Amino acid sequence: MNFKYLLISMMIGLLSLSAQQNKLHDALKYADPFYGNAGTDIPPAKGVAATWNWEKAQQGNTHPGPQMPFGMVSIIPYTGSYPTGYGANKKTFTGEAQYFDKYKDAAYGFTHMQQSGTGTIGIYYNFLRVSPTTNYNKENRKARFKMKEQNAHPGYFNCTIAENDVKVELTASQKVGFHRYHIPANMESAQISIDFSEGGLDIREDNVRNVKAQKESKTLLSGEFNHVGFNYYFALESSVPFKNGSFYHVIGDRPERSKNNKKKSKVEIPNPDPDKSLDQAEIKINKLTRKNCRMFYLDYVFDVESGSNVELKIAFSFRSVEQAKSNLKKAPSSFNEARSQAELTWQKCLTRFDYKGKDERDKRLFYSNLYHSLVKPSICDNESPFWEDEVFVTDFSTLWDVYKTQIPLLVKYYPEYASKVIKGMINAMDAHGYFPCGYQKCDPKNMKKFDGQCTGMEWVALAYAYRHKDKLGDIDWKRSLKNAEKFAQMDRVQEILKNGHAEGLSNTHTLDVSSAFAAICFIAKGEGMNAVYNKYADHRNIWKKVYNSDSGLLKEGEYYEGTHWNYSFRPHFNMEERVKLAGGKEKFTELLDTFFGFKDIEDGTVSPEGVEGFPRQLRKFRFEGLNNECDMEAPFAYQWSSKPERTQEVIDAVMKYQFQPGPHGIPGNNDSGGTSSWWVLNAIGDFPLVENFED
Repeated sequence: MNFKYLLISMMIGLLSLSAQQNKLHDALKYADPFYGNAGTDIPPAKGVAATWNWEKAQQGNTHPGPQMPFGMVSIIPYTGSYPTGYGANKKTFTGEAQYFDKYKDAAYGFTHMQQSGTGTIGIYYNFLRVSPTTNYNKENRKARFKMKEQNAHPGYFNCTIAENDVKVELTASQKVGFHRYHIPANMESAQISIDFSEGGLDIREDNVRNVKAQKESKTLLSGEFNHVGFNYYFALESSVPFKNGSFYHVIGDRPERSKNNKKKSKVEIPNPDPDKSLDQAEIKINKLTRKNCRMFYLDYVFDVESGSNVELKIAFSFRSVEQAKSNLKKAPSSFNEARSQAELTWQKCLTRFDYKGKDERDKRLFYSNLYHSLVKPSICDNESPFWEDEVFVTDFSTLWDVYKTQIPLLVKYYPEYASKVIKGMINAMDAHGYFPCGYQKCDPKNMKKFDGQCTGMEWVALAYAYRHKDKLGDIDWKRSLKNAEKFAQMDRVQEILKNGHAEGLSNTHTLDVSSAFAAICFIAKGEGMNAVYNKYADHRNIWKKVYNSDSGLLKEGEYYEGTHWNYSFRPHFNMEERVKLAGGKEKFTELLDTFFGFKDIEDGTVSPEGVEGFPRQLRKFRFEGLNNECDMEAPFAYQWSSKPERTQEVIDAVMKYQFQPGPHGIPGNNDSGGTSSWWVLNAIGDFPLVENFED
């Protein structure tokens, strides 16, 4: 090759690389971990969006803590607030977000593992609280400190503790949390404390049990604990020796009596004074909680030099201490290496789309929503306590929120992660007999807590994955279908097939079962398993039993977080027949126009100029506008109407009026990325569940 042309080629390559680096930098800049952390505060809606209902609490419930995409470990400044442990939110179910003033920017320390965007999920993590402190004692061990200068981008967080000017940096690899503390030169009696008994939220009494910790060397601690029947193992390594390190352990006053004056389970009460000669400590709590036992903690505290930098690496495992130590060894060797790895991984994920934003607002919304779509569920390779297979995926909180948005987003655009998610779901179905709606880190009996939300939506997720199976690699689809009979024989499914509905469950479960059998048949037909297909094909039409042909809507009754209107326009198997049941296209369109508020605007019952202020108005029987996930697929029902263009009208109104950049910008719970994924899919013009599993 001519040298001149070679030089030009090299220059073009360098310019291309520079442009790519700038692009990656922009993605990290626009993706905001603080997006949705606080209560909703967006400009008043106009047009048809002014007619919509606001059913649930107006808060996004995300957190800014660093983690890898679908990471096992995240880290936050822990305030103890609802529902992640970050921020100042009170526990609210409807209306405007409420706050604890005392929690604002006031942390207890830095904890590991959090939910993302959920509401009252019932299982909260926040383990191994680490705190830079001075003159540790049992009175100040859980004192709040003020944070200033909080900053974050994907994979990294920093802040400064106002009281002592300690600069805090946090990052994470897949199974390890990394801390770095810059201790000021003028800080006296500087210490680091680690609370092994921390768990849950400040506003509730979570039951962390059987806490053990031991000092293995002058820089390594290890141990275990149990939370909601699930075992955790850890290994903690410090970059500096544990100077004057001591265990402090207390199980305080004797157990209180219950209301019926019966004694609680007994526990031996050790001397509450710390024994500084101990190299290990153990607290066994079985039926007792911190509420029953007024003092309950196990801390380790060590001195650090003023003017020094202290790095901590905390690795977790769900199988053993030895595996936690192995995870520690496999992790990046330093904070800087871990941060670089996390940022590079996030850059690759966030630049998967060649997205051309309309303006700065649009770019911030796209990348922030995309970021918060990629934090859950948690991929925990080789960590299952239930099976030996390497693939274990948890924290579907809940499947009802993500099966129709986030999982399809992963399948189509992030197949390397989706493959593990789908394999993990199949492993769980094999182990538990079905896939729980809320699949979290807990013992199996607690997995049934959210079964009242949906039935069988795992099959819809699997069928969508099957449609794109060439992207996902080696998945044993015939093996997955072995679980179809288990599903069909579930008591509630049998009752729905027999009666059209199940006692105590809303009619939405009948729609779920119809969709599940349509999904099973879709996979079976593709795999050539004709016997399976023929066995369940008729069950796909069970949905007809719960519609009222006079109204064209679902039958009235009790519905979860909505009314029969919210669920009446959910695309499902054989939508052409569903439209006929409503009285034909014109009647179906009229129902949709009523539900979405177009008729309210036409009739003058709602002003298209909207209403000032927050909270938004409560208007039952109307679209919930992404404040709630129960009808987020309903706009696409217009595809079967005489006004298909109104799908885009509704989507445009949602994206314009219901979302804003910043901590106050999500209209309701983000629900493990379910809401953010809706925004991303519609920004790229691809909403997967319009695709039904028809013959």
